This record gives sequence, C-alpha cells and structure tokens, in this order.
Amino acid sequence: MSRQTVKVELAELQKEQSLSESERLELDELVAQAQHTMLHRAEARRLLAQRGHHTPTGLAVPG
Repeated sequence: MSRQTVKVELAELQKEQSLSESERLELDELVAQAQHTMLHRAEARRLLAQRGHHTPTGLAVPG
C-alpha cells in the first residue's frame, strides 16, 4: 500500500475514532514526509524558474 493511501486511510479513521498511539505516530510521520517533499519540490521549481526554465503546473504527485 502506498504512503499516500495509508495517510488518507489514517486521516479518515481519525475522523471516526481516536487513533492508537502507533497509528497517530505513523500519520504524523507521513504528514511530515509529505510536507518535506512539497517543500523540496517548491524549492526545485523556484530554482528552475530563477534559471529561466519553464516549470509546468498541475503535475501529478506520486504516492
């Protein structure tokens, strides 16, 4: 199962009930990883744009 799928499932479960400690820690880690990835991609796009490269928007994000 992909990290994205696990993250979505844990987030949905959290809406319905309290997560166990291990589930909450896993969700926290997955959210942190996703934020880290988005930050790196944004920085890469900024650098490419700064260097005159075209960077398309709306790219699919792999899970």
